[in-house]
Formats: sequence, C-alpha cells, structure tokens
Amino acid sequence: MAIQFGLNEILGEIKETRNKIAVEAKVRPATIYDMAEGKTKRIELSTIESILDVINELARNVEGLNKTYTIDDLFKYSKKDAE
Repeated sequence: MAIQFGLNEILGEIKETRNKIAVEAKVRPATIYDMAEGKTKRIELSTIESILDVINELARNVEGLNKTYTIDDLFKYSKKDAE
C-alpha cells in the first residue's frame, strides 16, 4: 500500500491511547483502530480534522514536546516501485 499511517507513532509521542483519541474526537473507536493498523480504506475530511485537533490539544500537555501535528504526520505517501 502506498499510503502509510503515522497514528501509532503519534500516539507514542503524546503517550495517549487509541480509545482516548476516539472519545475526545467523537469518532468510533474502530475508526482509530483501523487507522492505527493501516486498514482504513476511506475517511472523511471532517474526521481527520477532529482527530488532528484532539491530537494537537493533547500534545500541548506533553512536557518537552513542542510540536504541531499535521496531515503529513498522519498520512505518509510512498510511491510503489513498478515491477
């Protein structure tokens, strides 16, 4: 898959659980789980916005972490090699 998800990395940096993000962002826990596991096939832009808002709010409370997460942190694209 050319699209990789960076949610697990972000969760490790902000030291939060998938469930906490789901509750705070008001999205289904399965949505967060699927993103973290790279199983998401389709996601609404409003859902992405909610998730990033929550991640950035929680990140502000992490001592020593001076970072604002963007869609580039959540999704990473790598071109598949033609075989």
